[in-house]
Amino acid sequence: EPIELEIGDASYDFYMTLNSHVRSRKYALGVGSTSQIQKNDILLLKLTNNETVKLTASSTSVEKVTMPKDITILGGKQTGLSVNRKVDYYSAFFDIDANVLDEIKKQGIIKMRIEYKDTFFEQNWWSNELGKYLTESRKVLDEQSKKPNKATTPIEDGF
Repeated sequence: EPIELEIGDASYDFYMTLNSHVRSRKYALGVGSTSQIQKNDILLLKLTNNETVKLTASSTSVEKVTMPKDITILGGKQTGLSVNRKVDYYSAFFDIDANVLDEIKKQGIIKMRIEYKDTFFEQNWWSNELGKYLTESRKVLDEQSKKPNKATTPIEDGF
């Protein structure tokens, strides 16, 4: 499940993915938001030992999603009205090395900065919420990748 975090004036969903092949395992940090994210945008993580981790968006996509929007109607009585609207939802993958994940597990994340157009959003955390989430997500992905996939039939069967 993704974790939603407020960074500056924007809301972002974070999730981990694992692309596992016979000879390689590649982790990626997925980030989604209604705030624009473009390919090659930068995501900076500051660890508790003041080490800075720089991640670059390797791929991005945008899709239309339906989201509620609250409208306040002023008059004799103040009432709220919620309507649905179509908005752009941006998704990006930031490749993240296993050694970096090890360091995040060990040190924790205290600050994040994400590029947004020609500026950035920034947030400090003392709870290491994102670091704990990444560590737990990696553990789950590693356990799932060790299980055999029973749904896949070898191509040679019945040929």
